[in-house]
Amino acid sequence: MNKYIQLIKKIIYCAGGVLLLAACNKDFPNLLQNFQEAKDSPENRDKVLMVIVDGLSGPVVQSLEPANLIEMTRNGMVTYGSLADPTTDFKMTNEAVVSSLLTGVNANKNKVTTNDLSTLNVAAYPTIFSRLKSVQGKQVSSLYTSSSTYATYLGKDAHLEKSATDETVLAAANKGLATDSADLNVVHLVDVDKAGASAEYSDKSTAYVNAIKKMDQQVQQLVNTIKARKSYVNENWLVIVTSGKGGDSKDPVTDFTAFGDAKRATYTLMYSPKFARKILPRPSAKDVPFVGTATNYTYAANNQVIGTLSDANKFNMGTGSDWTMTLFLKYNVPNSTYYYPIFLQNE
Repeated sequence: MNKYIQLIKKIIYCAGGVLLLAACNKDFPNLLQNFQEAKDSPENRDKVLMVIVDGLSGPVVQSLEPANLIEMTRNGMVTYGSLADPTTDFKMTNEAVVSSLLTGVNANKNKVTTNDLSTLNVAAYPTIFSRLKSVQGKQVSSLYTSSSTYATYLGKDAHLEKSATDETVLAAANKGLATDSADLNVVHLVDVDKAGASAEYSDKSTAYVNAIKKMDQQVQQLVNTIKARKSYVNENWLVIVTSGKGGDSKDPVTDFTAFGDAKRATYTLMYSPKFARKILPRPSAKDVPFVGTATNYTYAANNQVIGTLSDANKFNMGTGSDWTMTLFLKYNVPNSTYYYPIFLQNE
């Protein structure tokens, strides 16, 4: 019996070896033959949508908390107290603010200090549309507006879409954003400012509040249009929502710095799905040193201004009394000569 068992084992081993050799003689299947050669990923493109809303008050937006803008702040940097312009030596206008936004310099340099855009100094400070065109060698920007002056003085070197109302401006912008390849897209809206001017720039004004809520929905529609683009997955979008000038306020003024000027208190949101939430608070006016008002003395030919005390004995300090004197001097005439430097004298 043992002989038969050993014989069966040998037969099985021989058969297995034959099968193994036969299998080794066959070609291995090409498991990659059904796959095409790998392709490089498309290059990601950086793109910007900027929505400029005339008359949009930062403090009012903070009070209202519009649903869509609040949702965007989860992935955005936001401030309700940005400054349209830090200087206070001219009346704030939408045109002055937009000129600063699109040239990158304030009104002291771009020369727009009123609502007259014809003074814009584009020779020294071209708009960002012109700068992008000079770098790329072609138009890569779009401007959507209902303003003829914006189109004339700011829209040079951009693909321009001028319409009659905010609704038609937004229709053109949504159409362009769905298909165009522009890298910078600027949408200019005016209805919020019109509503504020017709009543007041306040959360107590029904017309102003409704205009802001409508604008909130319009911004969301623009964002939805961007996200529906076929090329969206290969694009890096930054969405900026900001004000022209802020809104006139009827509240009593307690802050006499630039931050206390309601027309300069604007709203700015920078949104990207890649951002984390960050809120930038308005600086406290109490932390700004040496701010206030005082008598301004000048000294020039035939214009000598001298402050005197009616009772000169007030400065006879004598002995046995404590005195504290504080003096602030501002020398703001460079390369000039003062022949009489005495600033305090007791006669």
